[in-house]
Amino acid sequence: MRQSKLRRTLRIAFRKLKSDKKIIIIFVLLTITLGIFSCDDNPIDNDKPPCPSIRVVSASAYDSPAWHPNGKIISFNHTPLDSITYPYGEHCIGTQHFNYDSTGFWLINISGTNMQRILPFKLQTPAWSPDGKYIAFVYDAQIYKMPFIIEKLEFDTTQITQLTFEGRNYFPDWSPDGELIAFDSDNNNSNGGYRIWHMKKDGTNKTLIIDGRMPCWFEDQYWIFYIGLHSEIYKFNVGNTADTIRLTHLNENDIYSTDNRYPKYCSNNKLAYFSNDNSGNPSQIWIIDLLQNDTKKLTESGIIGTFDCSPDGTKIVFTKDDFRNWNYNSGVLWIIDVNTKDEYQLTFN
Repeated sequence: MRQSKLRRTLRIAFRKLKSDKKIIIIFVLLTITLGIFSCDDNPIDNDKPPCPSIRVVSASAYDSPAWHPNGKIISFNHTPLDSITYPYGEHCIGTQHFNYDSTGFWLINISGTNMQRILPFKLQTPAWSPDGKYIAFVYDAQIYKMPFIIEKLEFDTTQITQLTFEGRNYFPDWSPDGELIAFDSDNNNSNGGYRIWHMKKDGTNKTLIIDGRMPCWFEDQYWIFYIGLHSEIYKFNVGNTADTIRLTHLNENDIYSTDNRYPKYCSNNKLAYFSNDNSGNPSQIWIIDLLQNDTKKLTESGIIGTFDCSPDGTKIVFTKDDFRNWNYNSGVLWIIDVNTKDEYQLTFN
């Protein structure tokens, strides 16, 4: 009622003073202001208190899933989520309460059974060797490998081997024959950026290959996918870097874009990758059919962090997460079929 009366008063004042340009400007500004704060345009739910204006992203209890080459087990980092409280109401952000005493590196059968912690610490960007006998990982910006005893489902922590020693090194990925490990590093780069290297599995013969990040071997041992300029995905021949093919053209105007991440070859000429959504919606997994030169979105409900393909390339394990939702269904592992998009939940909070 007050706003309607105020609008009538303004209209009368405008008719009387329409020759005054200053008043016209004031009238326009007041009208815009009234439109913005009109109760009709922005109804307020009096049943719920307002949420705080700050934006906090919820954390995930699960991350970095990696499918073991035997196809039967999946490893991941995990800190159990005990509870969520909602100081501003369940329609607002919450407070997550984690059990940090149980933080570590875990295993689970692909059926969702026999979930167990096998290390009391997390492994950054873990990558299994093709024979499943070793896992490469990052700690303090250096790459390590550690033996895995499949019969006992345990690691031999007495035989951890450091493979890199200089610069900052990330995203190890084994060659299909298990003899080489590709990785990205800022070592000896005066420009400060990252470049892709490979080394023998014992850490010797480190060889600089090309500028880029997040390498991923193709099914033969000569081609690697990677993230290059404009956060685009490329494919190149290890033996001849001039033989390079650009696969995506998504960020032509933004050299600093981070839209595409974590290329992962899934076999059958299908390449998966993580993509941000510039509209502010959750990120998703996309699939590139390398034979058909076709790209399609695989997930719909949002993901976070790295993911991995099953050994036969038909399924992907990922952390389903919508950063806008503060509930127990976010931040858990799911498996999706690459061809049918059928999903099932692997872990729970």
